[in-house]
Amino acid sequence: MLTKKGTEILMNTLKRASLLFICIIVNASAGFSRDMIKNASIEAGFNRNYILRSQEEKLGLMDNPYNNIYNLRIGFQSTPKDSNYYDKIYNYPIVGLALSLTDNSSVRLKNNSYIGNIYSAYGFMDMSLIRTRKFRFEFIFQWGMAYNPTKFDAVNNAWNEYAGAPVQVNVAGGLGVKYMLTRNLEIGAAAEIRHYSNGRLGMPNRGINMAGINVSMRYLFRPDESIYSADNIKFKFTEKGFTYNLSFAGALQASMDQWEVYKGSRDNETGDENENGTIEIPDFKRSPVYAMYNTFLYRYSQMCASGIGLDFYYKPEINKSRVWDAMIYGFDAMKSHKYNKLCVGLSLNHEFFYHNFSGYVAVGMYMFRKYGIPKDYDSRFYQRAGIRYYIPKLNGLYIGYGIKAHNFGNAENMELSVGFNFKNKKKDASR
Repeated sequence: MLTKKGTEILMNTLKRASLLFICIIVNASAGFSRDMIKNASIEAGFNRNYILRSQEEKLGLMDNPYNNIYNLRIGFQSTPKDSNYYDKIYNYPIVGLALSLTDNSSVRLKNNSYIGNIYSAYGFMDMSLIRTRKFRFEFIFQWGMAYNPTKFDAVNNAWNEYAGAPVQVNVAGGLGVKYMLTRNLEIGAAAEIRHYSNGRLGMPNRGINMAGINVSMRYLFRPDESIYSADNIKFKFTEKGFTYNLSFAGALQASMDQWEVYKGSRDNETGDENENGTIEIPDFKRSPVYAMYNTFLYRYSQMCASGIGLDFYYKPEINKSRVWDAMIYGFDAMKSHKYNKLCVGLSLNHEFFYHNFSGYVAVGMYMFRKYGIPKDYDSRFYQRAGIRYYIPKLNGLYIGYGIKAHNFGNAENMELSVGFNFKNKKKDASR
C-alpha cells in the first residue's frame, strides 16, 4: 500500500518531471535550424471564453460561465531554406512555447465557492492551410501543463468540483486567420476550444471545457519572404516499414467511488459525521497504476504510422475497490464480482511525427478486466492521447506524457512514460 510519504514523493516526482518535460521542449527548439531561430516572433493574445456546462451545472452549480485568457507566445517560423522534410509536409508551421493566465474571477459557483486562476505553460503549432503574402488561414494546436493553486476544499471551497489537484493538463485546438499589416506586424483572430483536467490526480475532477474567440498581435523580428517562393526541395523517405514501441508508464489515481460517497452526503446535506459529532473532511488518497504498452506500427509516411497495441495495466491496490463496493452496494453484491490487479486491452493506435516530437492517439477495448462492480463512469472502451519526445542521441529512447480516459471524457489518469522504438536500421536523413 502506498504510504502518505510515498504519495508525497510521487507527487513531487510528477511535478519535477513536468518541469523537466517543459525544459526538454525549450532545449529541443534549439535543435531546429538557424533559419528558424532567425524567424522568431513574439505574440500577445486575448481570449474571451464561454465555459460549456452540463444540465446539472446550469441548474445551480455555476453562474456567469465566462472567463478570459491572456497569452504570451514565442514562435519560430521554418522556411524552405530550412531544407527539412518535416517542415515541408507541415507547410512550414510556426512552433514555439507560450505562457498563459486563465482569469476565472468572474465565474460564480454555488455557496460562494470559486475555481481560481489557472497558470499554463504549453507548446504550440500553427499550421497554415492557406497562405498568401498578406493572409493566412491556419489550424492551431496546443498541449501543455497547467497549475491551479485553488483546488477543492471540503470546508472553504466545497462546490469547486473542477480541480481536485493543482497539476492539470491543458489541451486546445482551433482555426484562425492572420493578416499582415506591415512587413513585421501581423494581427489575427481564431475560434478555439480548450480543456483543463487534473486527470484524476485528485478528486473531484469535473474538468473545464470552454469555447471562445481569440484576438492576437504578432511581431516578426526578421521576416523571411522565401516562405512564399516556389518550393522545389525534394526528400527521400527512408523509414517506411514496421516498427515496435515498448512503453512503460506510471500514474497516480484518486478514487471516484470515494468522491461519489462524499458528494452524495454533501448534496443531501446529511454530512458525514464522526463519533464526536463533527463533519469528516474527506482525504482523497491516490493509488498507483502501472502500464506496459506493446504497440506494433507500420510507418507509411514521414508524418504518420498506424497499428495495433496490446496493453497491460496493473493496479496493486485493487482491494480498495473491494472495500468501496462493499460500502456502496453491500457485502453480498461485492462478493458476486471478481477483483484482479491485472487488466489487458487491445487497441488501435496512430502516431504522427514532427522532428523529434510525436503525438499519439489510441482507442482500445478491455479483453480482460475484473475491477469489481461496473460503474456508470466506467466503460469497456478506453482512449489515450499524448505527446512523446525522442531523445536524439539515444537512438529510439523516448519519454512521454499523456492522459487516459473512458467514454471520450471521463479521465482515468494522467501518465508519464518511458519507452523504446525498435525500427529498421535505415537512417532518416531528414531528421
